[in-house]
Amino acid sequence: MREKLYCILKIVIWCVIGIYIASSIYQCIHYICHPQLYSAWSAPWYTGIIVRGIGAAAIAGTFTLLLKLLKRKK
Repeated sequence: MREKLYCILKIVIWCVIGIYIASSIYQCIHYICHPQLYSAWSAPWYTGIIVRGIGAAAIAGTFTLLLKLLKRKK
C-alpha cells in the first residue's frame, strides 16, 4: 500500500511541475503574440507566472514532505 501511495505522490509532484511549466510557456507565448493586452495592467505581465510558481512550489514541497515521511516509516 505504501509503495502505491509513494508512486502516486511522485506522479502528482511531476504533474504539478509539468502544469506549471506548460502554463508559464503558454503565458509567455500569449504575451509575445498580444503585448497590448498586458500594457493596461499595473503589474508586470510575468506576475501570474511568479504567483503560480509559489503555489506550485508549495504544493510540490508539501507532497515531497509526505514522500519523506512515507520513506521514513518503512
